[in-house]
Amino acid sequence: MLYAPLQSVVSLEELKQASEQDPTLSTLRTYIRTGWPAHVPEELATFARVKHELSCWEEVCVSRGFCTVVPSGLRARVLSMAHEGHLGIVKVKQRCRDLVWWPGIDHDIEALVRDCAACLLSGKTGQSAPPPLQPLAWPSRPWEHIQLDICGEIHGHAVPHHQRFLVVVYDLHSKWPEVVPVGTVTAQAIVDILDSLFTRWGLPLTLTTDNGPQLISAEFSSYLSNKGIKHIRTAYYNPQANGGVERFNQTLKNGIRAHLVQGCTFQTALNQTLMHYRARAMKQRFDKAHRVKKSIIQVSDWVRARRPQRCNKMASFWSEPLQVSRQLGPATFMLSNGSR
Repeated sequence: MLYAPLQSVVSLEELKQASEQDPTLSTLRTYIRTGWPAHVPEELATFARVKHELSCWEEVCVSRGFCTVVPSGLRARVLSMAHEGHLGIVKVKQRCRDLVWWPGIDHDIEALVRDCAACLLSGKTGQSAPPPLQPLAWPSRPWEHIQLDICGEIHGHAVPHHQRFLVVVYDLHSKWPEVVPVGTVTAQAIVDILDSLFTRWGLPLTLTTDNGPQLISAEFSSYLSNKGIKHIRTAYYNPQANGGVERFNQTLKNGIRAHLVQGCTFQTALNQTLMHYRARAMKQRFDKAHRVKKSIIQVSDWVRARRPQRCNKMASFWSEPLQVSRQLGPATFMLSNGSR
């Protein structure tokens, strides 16, 4: 019963011969039959932790429970059998779990599947772990570091041909987006857009883009170089490095799509999406800069109002206690003397 699952890959004579010649199993058999010493060699420490599960069979073979302990010389062949069909790590472990065992079998299975050339070339394995996050330094002022991306081509019967691309410029400090719809996205078209933006907002120190052909062209590189703008290009297939503008593109497309469903024209949908996004961005900046807090004042509370003017420099900044008679807005109240 212990040997039966291995018959297709290892003969009983091979298993007995390899077990007899394996020095580790030879010592292990002695300990199983005569008792374990107080101090066990390091190479047998793993066996010592499961010593109550170990037993001998066929004189020279060792098992752990109903699992055959495979000698080191046969482990590669057993693993190859277990990986037939190019199963993944979990499935190979499941296949081996009730059949065979040796110290470090899980690690050996992981290494086998990870280094399998067929699995690697088929894409089943080989996905590398992402490197640690490398956040950008926070720009010290608006329009110091901007990101540029081309959103589109946008399809749909409601999208005019001359607006099928959106050139998006995103300021990393203020989160302020500039979006220009165009019909073509040549290097010259993007240069013209940047000229218009730089006329209004000034020159940035740094511009980050992906590796679109128009963005790595000699014409575009020469334009930025003449303006004294540092050009950072992200790694290929790594849009996260241009994450600010990429995330805004998602918000932009979702907003335009929602407004188009409501029957708006494409230009109206774009304008509405930008208006609401910009208002939200400015509100967040204001709230953060002024450390705002929600009002806890309620109707019937007694409060003191700060006086905009004083009759003399020694007068108090605050009025006499007044009762709140009505709430007019989130932070606006009518007081008992008629003031707000």
